[in-house]
This record gives sequence, structure tokens and C-alpha cells, in this order.
Amino acid sequence: MEKTIMPEKLTMSETELSTRWGLSPKTLQRWRCEGRGPKYWKLSKRVVYPIDEVIYFENNALYESTSDKAYTPPDLHPPVRLYSSREAANVTGFPMYYFTHPQTRKAFRIPHLYVGKVVRFDPNQLRAWCERHVQEIRKAELDDDSSNGLNEHGTQSVNLPVARTSLM
Repeated sequence: MEKTIMPEKLTMSETELSTRWGLSPKTLQRWRCEGRGPKYWKLSKRVVYPIDEVIYFENNALYESTSDKAYTPPDLHPPVRLYSSREAANVTGFPMYYFTHPQTRKAFRIPHLYVGKVVRFDPNQLRAWCERHVQEIRKAELDDDSSNGLNEHGTQSVNLPVARTSLM
């Protein structure tokens, strides 16, 4: 029996979004008629919102005062497609547990976002993290003064995976 893999959720229903924002579904319906709110897909009678578009809309809705829009970092424009843990592992070449286990993400300081209860990775932040991580690995290798690969404890040093150049 072949096991099918279900793709991770990439959209939110109208009800899920209205719950997330504490709005009535009718408000979202009115916003669509007025051309406000995040971009959406209409599939037959069903309306769904891509999660990337919801995050983009939320980031652009920040204000410091009623007369001035808050500064948003330039890396938020245009909206980027966020990576799942599997995609982040494939692109970087690091093991998937780096991205799936919370303690490992914390230990390696891997930048991530929570979209509801799902963990996602911004490609721009992931690229910057990979560059820093590879530099740390190279520095550690240079600091190792023995040419035979033994560290100061006399044990073999572990080769950590190095990010793939496709992300960089």
C-alpha cells in the first residue's frame, strides 16, 4: 500500500481568517466587495486566502499613529513564498530535524515564523542565517590547529553540513 503525503496547508478559509483577526466573516465579505483586505482565491463558491498574502497584509497594516504609517522593513516587499520545514531542509542541505525540532531551531538560532500553529521559514532570513552559519563553521575549522582533524580533546571533529549554493 502506497502512502500518500498530504501537502501542508497553504491557505486559510474565510472563517479561519475572521477568527484569527476577531472579525465577522461578513466584514471580510464586505472588504472583498470594496477591494480591501488581503488577496484571495475564489474557487467556485469557496473563498480562501493564501497564508503568504495574509502575512503580507498584516505587515503592511502596521501604523505608529493615525497620521503616519509605521516603517516596514524592505524585505517584506513583495510577499515571499514561505518555506515549509521540508523545503528549508532541501534548499539548505541541512538535516530536516534542524527545522522541525524546536530545541534544535533554538540551539542553532534558526529564524522562523509561526503561521497559526505551523512553522514557516522566510527565504531571505534563511539565506542570511545560512551565510552566518557557514562562516561560523569555516572559522571553527580554521581555529582547529591540528592538521589531522583532531580537536583539542583528541577526538575526530564532526563535519557539519554546509548550505547549498542554490540558496545563496
